[in-house]
Amino acid sequence: MQDKVEIVWLFRPLGAPVGIRTHQGTELNLRDGRPEEIRKALEELSSAKANGCTLFVLNSRQLLKMRGEILNALHSSPALGRVGFVLVEKDASSTVRTWKKLRLLESSDWLLGIVRHPFSFNMLMSEIQRAAQKLMTQAVQNDLSSMLALRDLEAKAINEIGLAMTSQSSVDSMVRLVLEKAIDLSSADAGFFLLRENLGATPRESGPDLRLLRSSGNRFFQKARICKSQNLKLNSELLDPGRNASISYVFNNAVGLVWEEGWQGPVPHGASASQVGQVSLPQLQFEFDPRTYKISSYCLFPLRTPSGEVVGFILLVNRKQKKSVYLDSLSDVAQHVTTFNTHDLNLLEAMAAQVGVSLDHARLIQDLKKVFESFVEASVVAIESRDPSTKGHSERVAVLTLGLAEAVNTTSEGQYASVSFNESQLYEIKYAALLHDFGKIGVRENILRKERKLYHHELMAIQERFYNLEKQLNLKCLEDYLERLMNRGQVPSREDIDRIQLNVMGISRKLQSYWESILEANEPSVVSNENFQKILEIAAIRALNDGEDTQLLLTEEVEKLTIKRGSLSLSERLEIESHVTHSFKFLISIPWTRELANVPDIVYAHHERLDGTGYPRRLVSDEIPIQAKIMAIADVYDALVAVDRPYKLALPHERALTILEGEVREKKLDPDLFKIFVEARVGELIKLPNEDEESAA
Repeated sequence: MQDKVEIVWLFRPLGAPVGIRTHQGTELNLRDGRPEEIRKALEELSSAKANGCTLFVLNSRQLLKMRGEILNALHSSPALGRVGFVLVEKDASSTVRTWKKLRLLESSDWLLGIVRHPFSFNMLMSEIQRAAQKLMTQAVQNDLSSMLALRDLEAKAINEIGLAMTSQSSVDSMVRLVLEKAIDLSSADAGFFLLRENLGATPRESGPDLRLLRSSGNRFFQKARICKSQNLKLNSELLDPGRNASISYVFNNAVGLVWEEGWQGPVPHGASASQVGQVSLPQLQFEFDPRTYKISSYCLFPLRTPSGEVVGFILLVNRKQKKSVYLDSLSDVAQHVTTFNTHDLNLLEAMAAQVGVSLDHARLIQDLKKVFESFVEASVVAIESRDPSTKGHSERVAVLTLGLAEAVNTTSEGQYASVSFNESQLYEIKYAALLHDFGKIGVRENILRKERKLYHHELMAIQERFYNLEKQLNLKCLEDYLERLMNRGQVPSREDIDRIQLNVMGISRKLQSYWESILEANEPSVVSNENFQKILEIAAIRALNDGEDTQLLLTEEVEKLTIKRGSLSLSERLEIESHVTHSFKFLISIPWTRELANVPDIVYAHHERLDGTGYPRRLVSDEIPIQAKIMAIADVYDALVAVDRPYKLALPHERALTILEGEVREKKLDPDLFKIFVEARVGELIKLPNEDEESAA
């Protein structure tokens, strides 16, 4: 096929010819034209639509009139070299004056020839042919330079993608980079990256993820989206292989789809021209503002692993002729959007295949990060939001548990001299400790935050009962006295009034004494035998209220006030203890990696005791994992020294060790591990609540 140059005569002297001629293998199409064609050609240069070579022949006056527009367009256009000019001097009289105004240099890239007056027909045509050949050569050189620059950009982008795929970076950062490079290399206006849900990627973008492809066993979500011009969205209803034949075709055949405006529907990448006209696949659906935007072209490529499994998709929309163009209207789309060419599609197909391999490798890494970054973080936040009084407890227990495990690694005597935890096991222990109390989200909040034996409303009910009884007894004293006076026909004396007041005061003092005993018993401290008997005495009192027998304390209130230690009743304590089972049920549902497979079992056993008195399964010594035995010591120690528990005061370090030692003597905690805990000074790994007070003093 011959190269072609269109020669437009804006100034045609000496009867210069029109028509088609051939010069040194280049086809020259000579025709008359109008000055406004220059502006049209410059606009095509600015929109990068120029795909041929045009040589304008004009005189100095015409060139002077268009000089500013020509310079601005050519200096900013990527298609510089496809449009050129030949200046023909109209007459000798204006040459010097016009030349000074133009200030042109014969070496200008776009001024390809100057025919000076006087000239002959042969001189004119020779200069025109030379300029046409130069324009064609210049255009080819520019095309080659642009292609070389593009290939260099592609090589650099592919290298960056390769480095991201082989590094230890997250799937999030990798897919974002791939999508950015795919859009950049193809000059697409928008792009979407879809991943299969079980790859473990956890999106953390500004809004909720757009869930896609919801067929049985094939759940995908939008992992990344980049829109250069408009807020383009995908229609989740139609992006389902069970409902959309196009998506089903890509998913089942692992082949890309291409579509451009004017086609009936998308076709497989590499389809023949006959297939384009006979396609029956439906369109993909998008959501956008049809008043300012439309879809003119798109391509969809599957991400396939080496096993052939489709784990995601790359979808690019509206290839632009210039990547910097912003599509703000339908006319912009019509002017600047074109089709994805063969080179773009082949490059994207190769890139998608490479990403599929990388995603297969990244699956394990991303699973691990999902567990660590998402679930652990979420669990700790959930625990603290449900039970603010234990804020920081999970982190401190993790520090103590890990510290004791590391101390076990260094011990050279005793039962655990031969035990050594590797890095993966220490990692497992750490995250089991962080998650050990997550099941508290299943315990009622009022029980978690209970500070005293009776809830506030229960205490207020007793107080109201005492108040009513006091008023009733006072009224009864007065009524009895008045009745006696009336029976005797006597008037009240001062002595009688004083005696009644003493009786009333006696009743008030008695009830106040009872009330103070109740308040004392309501505290979570250990109940003394004297106070225990006092509560039973109050509970035995009966009073008539409106003719009905009324108790000062109800049976349930007596049971709570006589709790020997702490603030929880038996049913409430059982509910608190159920947090271990809740934790296990939550953790066992997580698809743990091999390195973290024991996390649920460690958490499940951290409240078990060597003598079988622990919960929830009453395990004994050898049935309890060593990691859980380690965590048990750390958990009890932090509970003892914690400053923020509403039901107890923080204990100093030595006092906490003494209590732990008592648990060891009762064969509840492991003696060898406790010895290591003390000798390695593991408790000092966390800051004790009284340290600030001592430093301040």
